[in-house]
Amino acid sequence: MVSVARRKKGSGHYYYLVYHSGKNQYERYLGRRVPADIDSVKKKFEEEMYLK
Repeated sequence: MVSVARRKKGSGHYYYLVYHSGKNQYERYLGRRVPADIDSVKKKFEEEMYLK
């Protein structure tokens, strides 16, 4: 399952997609704001993780 994680660095907040697979964790940087088409981005990222 893919989820959105918010991390704070300095005074800014940054968003990442996070996918957990057993012991492994994969991340993809989204930017300072969550994109408007987050559902399609999540779906594409999850499909890429299934192919690994």
